[in-house]
Amino acid sequence: MRRSFNASLCPKSPPPNKGRGEWGSVIGSPFNQWFREMLDSNKIKSKDFHELIKIPYGTVIAWRSNNDPHIWGACKIARGFESLGLGEFEEIKAKIKALKRSK
Repeated sequence: MRRSFNASLCPKSPPPNKGRGEWGSVIGSPFNQWFREMLDSNKIKSKDFHELIKIPYGTVIAWRSNNDPHIWGACKIARGFESLGLGEFEEIKAKIKALKRSK
């Protein structure tokens, strides 16, 4: 038996705006925010960082906004920051793991 159309189930208005994309809104995971802060506070450009760790530029850009690195990416990030004198490899890697877990 076919069901009849129930108009009351149809949406009456568009869904509310979640605030994404507005100026000053937080975009990305806790890792993305930390990664952007590390690069910005140390005046490192994404282009320079990608050349330092030998990872494609698009991947570094994705880490700034919407993707978290896999284990090898986390190791390369930790090695890159260590070579810049921003901490020890194991400490940075542990920080990245903790940030990835805190979604």
